[in-house]
Amino acid sequence: PVASAAFDAALKAMAGGKDAQAEKILLKMTQDFPRFSGPHANLGIIYFRAGKRDKAEAAFLRAVEIKPKNAVSLDYLGVINRDKGHFKEAAGFYQRAIKADPEYAYAHRNYGILLELYMGKLKQALAQYEQYQKLTKGEDKQVAKWIVDLSRRSGAKK
Repeated sequence: PVASAAFDAALKAMAGGKDAQAEKILLKMTQDFPRFSGPHANLGIIYFRAGKRDKAEAAFLRAVEIKPKNAVSLDYLGVINRDKGHFKEAAGFYQRAIKADPEYAYAHRNYGILLELYMGKLKQALAQYEQYQKLTKGEDKQVAKWIVDLSRRSGAKK
């Protein structure tokens, strides 16, 4: 109950744009509850949003060390590695995120971006974008445009 209340307070602070307040709570939680992955994952999100990529990466890696199937952390690690130009590593993180939680839509979108823009694997990218749209019920108009464009460029029938 104590951990749950603290975690809820941190999430509420993050949702309200009070990342410094959330960071304090989450840092304390990492000390008080060292085997919980959530505080590390959310610290990673805070650091990522602040542009502190090294701190974000360390927090996400710790979250995955505690809970290897933490899809959110794996997805962020994919983004961080993609931004570093480590495309093979990024692909591995996205694949692990999708395997950990096939319903986590952002991993499909981000993997699609990697496949299309950085690896030139258009048909595989198209499949990831289509899965993302399926999971989000087609609400992302930008990705819908990407699908049309990629269908043409890849020779896939639509």
